[in-house]
Amino acid sequence: MIAQPMRILFLTSAHSSIDDRILYHQALSLANGHQVWIYSTFSGKTENIEGVEVVYDNTQFLNRKSKIRAFTAFCESIVPDVVICSEPLPILGAYRYKKNNSASSLRILYDVTEFYPSKKNLQGISGFKKVLKTIALVWLNKKAAGKVDGFIFGEYFKALFYKSHFKRKPYLELPYYQDLSYYPIGKSLPNIFTIGYSGKFSEEKGIMRFAEVLHLFSQQYDTKNWQVKMIGWFESEAIEKEFMKRTQGLPVEVVDNLPFKKFCQALSEFSVFLDLRDTDPENNLCVPIKLFSYASAGR
Repeated sequence: MIAQPMRILFLTSAHSSIDDRILYHQALSLANGHQVWIYSTFSGKTENIEGVEVVYDNTQFLNRKSKIRAFTAFCESIVPDVVICSEPLPILGAYRYKKNNSASSLRILYDVTEFYPSKKNLQGISGFKKVLKTIALVWLNKKAAGKVDGFIFGEYFKALFYKSHFKRKPYLELPYYQDLSYYPIGKSLPNIFTIGYSGKFSEEKGIMRFAEVLHLFSQQYDTKNWQVKMIGWFESEAIEKEFMKRTQGLPVEVVDNLPFKKFCQALSEFSVFLDLRDTDPENNLCVPIKLFSYASAGR
């Protein structure tokens, strides 16, 4: 029996419309035989990428309710068979569409790749307010998860909450292993020893710790024999100035954030990568996707 083409929609409120996992490791594969859309209210671009309709809605939403309505409206414009959501708000928007339109055949899936709430959701608050917001977000997430038809799990620890509370719901485990066709497999190491660092350059991600490592390395090895390349962006001008101050005189080159395919190709220009993010309860239970990228490039 030949499977009929489906209309598949990805919804996200906290990932880019060109997010690596959503676009390059899910949507493009599904586009081979199905119609696929990605709708993000977070960041990205609007265009057709290899058959996938990618949409970034840059509307300045006044509150959560207006954002949920936007997700519902986009569902109404697409009339999907399957909706894959990355966060609670898109789930609530898709569920409202399903309920309002009596779309009983619609399947809503929750692709879990983040803790919810994570420390990113609780930045800038402390004390009793932090406790209250944590409770509210846990309730929101549980409410949303109860409305989905199944789960997609990226990693072990982030799946435990849902496996415990929604034992009867089906799930699929889809780890962060990369599509190797994006990488220059087998390419030899660069002639000069090159230390790599990528992603968001912030204190929480360990950028100042990285500067300290480079300083110690320079005390033992002549800077003529090694170099540093960084791909990404600084969290703020203050962080950038402080990092440049601490690494003054060292062979450091910073490259702006690259599109996914160019990023994968660029990884062959490095000898080794460092990831020196903070040790905390959340980071200890997370598996950084970038480590899979480095390994896929043979580094």
